[in-house]
Amino acid sequence: MTRRAISGGPYPAAADFRALCADPEVNKQVLASMQAVGAEANLKGFEQVKAIHLHPEPFTVDNGLFTPTFKLKRPQARTAFKVRHVHYEKPVTF
Repeated sequence: MTRRAISGGPYPAAADFRALCADPEVNKQVLASMQAVGAEANLKGFEQVKAIHLHPEPFTVDNGLFTPTFKLKRPQARTAFKVRHVHYEKPVTF
């Protein structure tokens, strides 16, 4: 999804990123876009994205989600996003 697609709707071009991430319609559009790309790539059903969470904060070393070599700290990410998993039909694993 491009900024143009969002600005064509009820959002201004310089919309607040946090508000966009919290909007269920934006989440739905991003998910649909990802699924369309997966379908074009002939991904099988189990390879397709089923659910997403748009998080407004980047993963950084400062917030403890990345190592200094920019690798994901899986235990910390699991803890930080565990509450989000409850909202999906099937839990997301790392």
